[in-house]
Amino acid sequence: MLIAAAAMLAVACGKHGTESNAGGSGSNPPLHTGSGSAVGSATLRGDHDPTSAIVKQAFGGNQPAFPQLSKGGNTAAVELQTQVGLSGVSTYAVAFIPTNGAPHLVTLVDAKLVHLLLESLETGEAPTFDIVTLTRTATEITTRFAREGFTAFEGTVDELGVGDEISAGPLKLKVTEAPDGGILVRVMNATGAPLTTDAIAPTPMGNVGDIDCTSNPIARKAWFDAARKRVLLQISWNAGPDQCDSPDDQYRLWAAP
Repeated sequence: MLIAAAAMLAVACGKHGTESNAGGSGSNPPLHTGSGSAVGSATLRGDHDPTSAIVKQAFGGNQPAFPQLSKGGNTAAVELQTQVGLSGVSTYAVAFIPTNGAPHLVTLVDAKLVHLLLESLETGEAPTFDIVTLTRTATEITTRFAREGFTAFEGTVDELGVGDEISAGPLKLKVTEAPDGGILVRVMNATGAPLTTDAIAPTPMGNVGDIDCTSNPIARKAWFDAARKRVLLQISWNAGPDQCDSPDDQYRLWAAP
């Protein structure tokens, strides 16, 4: 049987469009926010992608690659970046996803800072933000990476076709469509014996005018590590019409027997 349960991450923060990248600032309170007025500040001018520039600055130009897995295999770290509308501005967080228990979210660019960046786009004036707090938060992330021995996964599966049985290191995955528009992810051991089935349902996103916005899940990508017996799955969404928002990506982390 599966020796560790899947961990789910669903973070909420105004994403727009279809099949978007992971992102958001989540329902868990952030460790720090990036919009305070504080001891030190820095000014960003004229960047096409201001969020990425701010994050790069917070990490001192040495932003970690994602996803990563802790030395013991009990926690994965993923990068969450959620575009706000079609503005080019996004939130940014790092989520630590355990095989058991709730994910821990560490936010660098939160909704308040995004608001400042959006105002900056409207006024043409460069935003001033709290780089001291952002740098401290980024340092806490990299310190945890070093302390817990985070390294890259061994390999990736870029295509998760519906109905296909996919080998992902120590496990096999099979994604099928559910009658309600959701998906079923069947998890098997390396010989194909069933271990568990994870159902991901469509997510209602309200209405835009007379359009009913319901996002359907898509198994986007998987990462595996045979030595640490772990598989991480990314679930994205098809939001439907352009007027509709989609939920933030979800992740599952499984441990093989």
